Order: sequence, then C-alpha cells, then structure tokens
Amino acid sequence: MALDGKGYLGYKQLAEQYGNTAGGNLAKYKAGIASYNLGNYQEAFDYFKDFDTDEEVLSIIRIGAMGDCMVQLNKLEEGLNYYKQAANKSKVSFTTAFYYRKAALLASSMGKYPEAMGYIEKLEEKVPEEIENAELQKQKEYLKNDNKQQSLDRSGGKYGNKGEDAAIAALQMAELQDKFIPPEEEDDFDIWN
Repeated sequence: MALDGKGYLGYKQLAEQYGNTAGGNLAKYKAGIASYNLGNYQEAFDYFKDFDTDEEVLSIIRIGAMGDCMVQLNKLEEGLNYYKQAANKSKVSFTTAFYYRKAALLASSMGKYPEAMGYIEKLEEKVPEEIENAELQKQKEYLKNDNKQQSLDRSGGKYGNKGEDAAIAALQMAELQDKFIPPEEEDDFDIWN
C-alpha cells in the first residue's frame, strides 16, 4: 500500500511526480526499501541510485543497499564493490564496521579468502573496538583455519590443476597439524605459507 498507494499517492507516485523536491527525493529512498522488501531488486536499486542525500550515514546506507540489491540479483562482484565503497567512504564506526563485515562475508562466500581476511584486517584497523567482537573473531578464525572447501579452492578445485586428491591431502595435513602441533607453535608449521 505504501509503495503504490491505494486512494492516495504512494512512494512511487511521489518519487515520480515530486522527485526534484525534498519529499519526492525521500520517497525514492522509501520506494527503494519497499521494492527491496517485495523482492523487486532491480527496481529497488534504481530508486536507491536516484536518491540523493548529503546526510552522511544515510548516504552510506544507500550505497550499501545498492550492494544488497546487486547481491540479490546475483551480481556478486558489483555487490562487493558497493560494500567496499560504503565501508571506505564511511566516517562513522558503526557503518564502517557493518559494511566491512558484509564485504568480508561476501568475499568469503565467493571463495576469495585472502580478500575477505583483508576486509577484516581493515575493519580492525579503522574500528579498533571491533577487535573484541566475538562474531568477527569467529569469522577471522574460519578464514585462518582450513576446511574442505578452502582446501579444494586452493588446490584448483575438483577439476583444477592439482585436483581433488591434492585438496584432500592438504585437508588431512591441516587436521594433523591441529591434532599434533601445540597452538603456540602453529606458526612454525603453517602448511600454506
């Protein structure tokens, strides 16, 4: 009802008819949110793109929302670029942390583990209070510790240059490392470096 309006102007109509006014501009943002929530991701992206604001936090959220739309449209690289842009542009610790975390999660899901770790390190550098964040530390440990998917990715995948057998062997070595090497000596026996 808010998007299209029933008997009154909805966000879409306000954005179209009064888009060059402050109220019409805000209607673009609200139409973007409503469209996103309805699963109309391209339409939402277009509204967010047309929305203009000088308000710092809202401008960052707008960029991040554009990233969310791209991810929903399975345009992961574009989504990642918007998350990076939002994190880098932000001067507010909350939004900086939020979008570096989203970038790290997305990069990790794309198999870009070193890039994901880079976002976490940048987050810790720019927002030092996040170092103690338990969820961030779990994500960091996941990226540090080897699992089957990471082993497959590093070996070139199932049909890559080294094959699945190499990945399984690497995973077994990582498991042996965890089993027999004391945690304080792990850096001396890092099989990936």
